[in-house]
Amino acid sequence: MKHVFSLFLLIFIFTNSIFAQETFISNTNQNLYKGNNTGDYNDVSGLPIVKAKTQEQISLENQINALRQSNNVDRNLLEQMNNRLSELNGNVVKMAEYYGGGITRAQNNPPFIQEDNISNTRIYNSSNTVKGIATFTEQIGANAGRIWVVYAFSANTSSPDSLRVIYSTNGGISYIGYANISLGGTDKVNYEDLDIEIIENTSGDKYLWCVYGLRSSGGTGTWFTGGFNLDITSFAGNLWALSWPGNSTTYRYYDVKLTSDNAHWPSVAYLYLICSFDSVDASSNHVNTQKFARCLNPYLSTSPTFTYLPTRYFWYENNGNYIRTLYSDIAYFYNGGDSVVVSFSGVPDSTSIFFAKCGYGVAPTIGTLQQGSETGYKLYARLSSNSSDNGSVICVFNQYTGTNRNVKYFRTTNYGNFSSIYQSALWGSTVNTNYQPSIVGKRNGNTHLFAFNTLSASDSLHYVVVTSSGGTTQYTKMNSATLLSGTQGSKPGFRFVSGDSCYVLYSESGPLNIWSAAGCSGSISSVGNQNQIPASYKLNQNYPNPFNPTTNIQYSIPINGLVKIVVYDILGKEVATLVNEVKTAGVYIVDFDASSLSSGIYFYKITSGNFSNIKKMILIK
Repeated sequence: MKHVFSLFLLIFIFTNSIFAQETFISNTNQNLYKGNNTGDYNDVSGLPIVKAKTQEQISLENQINALRQSNNVDRNLLEQMNNRLSELNGNVVKMAEYYGGGITRAQNNPPFIQEDNISNTRIYNSSNTVKGIATFTEQIGANAGRIWVVYAFSANTSSPDSLRVIYSTNGGISYIGYANISLGGTDKVNYEDLDIEIIENTSGDKYLWCVYGLRSSGGTGTWFTGGFNLDITSFAGNLWALSWPGNSTTYRYYDVKLTSDNAHWPSVAYLYLICSFDSVDASSNHVNTQKFARCLNPYLSTSPTFTYLPTRYFWYENNGNYIRTLYSDIAYFYNGGDSVVVSFSGVPDSTSIFFAKCGYGVAPTIGTLQQGSETGYKLYARLSSNSSDNGSVICVFNQYTGTNRNVKYFRTTNYGNFSSIYQSALWGSTVNTNYQPSIVGKRNGNTHLFAFNTLSASDSLHYVVVTSSGGTTQYTKMNSATLLSGTQGSKPGFRFVSGDSCYVLYSESGPLNIWSAAGCSGSISSVGNQNQIPASYKLNQNYPNPFNPTTNIQYSIPINGLVKIVVYDILGKEVATLVNEVKTAGVYIVDFDASSLSSGIYFYKITSGNFSNIKKMILIK
């Protein structure tokens, strides 16, 4: 019997996995499409004019790269070179506009309410409306692992919105208030229009950057974008508004997002911004496109200077005389030089998501549109990279499947060239609405984390870990609150806790209150998916893999029945039984501790009813 099983293992090793949750799609001709949303290569009406680089531009780019790599950076010389390069590129260099709000140090900690079921903590408890939430984790220095949270809320229509900055030093269990931000006039933050990034250097200086979309006059006036930069090493900060070239009070600037190249440049980072933009042409037609900017010195708490691309970024849509809301995002990666990839989604007459890349602030000349294998309308596309040179970029989004909204992702291993992708299966419920996802990648790592909410009788919060090679692990029902917000999507993060790095923010229906869920192993592994019955049996790849010495395994069963999961060594010898009991239909996660085993290849096999499957895992000590 052992020999039969060993033969089965060998067949499994040398056979492509037929249980993969991803499909590879290659549309190599798509990377020819230019800056429009028609899919017509010959239509260049939306393409910004980009001149060929001069020898001086090429020389300056090389000198800037060499200077940034130096251990003794001459910042004045670096600034001079960048300014000259911006001039040659036709960029506009402007200091941010003055904004009359205020930043004060928090005097008292918020009234946190802690729950002990899966380490849920209510970090904002109020009848005020939640407008935006974001999180970022410090990753270098003495305070590596410290989690920062920024949230915006509205008390009433006659006063400006406010923001709060808090942090956690114990993996998201409890929090400390840091700063209170008051907006000016009666300005209001747009729903889901808030993003943050932390810039760090090797000297220990750290700066929290936050951007958001605003409307004046109590939320009925001008659409514009602003933010603040906050020195979190020694408290100091500044509020400002972005001054886009050609600005007009009739234009709409919204859905602003930011990223940085801090992962590759630990002491001379740049900050990159993208925002959706709606202007009106001479015929009163609304033209939707994007605006792009960089901050070349983000190590400051005073008013920053931005280098703007004066034209539209790349994709555009001329949609007649009515307003649309489209979604933009941005992610940085390194591929022999600095690059950013930008997405553009929510175009009503297209079932594709649009992508374009650039470096050094020059408008891209070629982009990609990607539909995948399904023609469903796609919106809320969000990007994630590891901000490094591993080539992994993921775009997660909502997709309409009939009348239902599911979650899906496109995964690339080729530095954001979305003409060739790995397409995931649909995530979430097949009958209940799955709200907009959000995603983050670990700097210089190999994992991406996305989260979303599912509307049902008792709402479920999903947290999914995706490796750069496509392995996935899903955790569900992490929430303590019963009804979650669809207006305010959940926001994933991570924490520095051995064997359990899960962390996510979410808001209750309203949207009211804000919770953090810290942890997804231990007690949560027995929760399973209480709200959804899987459509089929499934055994997921363990995560992490390779591992040392613990990993977890997720499996799904569509009907009640006996479940058995056994671990075997390379010779087919049984070394552990992880599950051997009757389970109700649902999704489960089981932990495997291999501390007593030697390094090597192992296999785990599930048997339930007539279903059987086996997967390989690698223990490295």
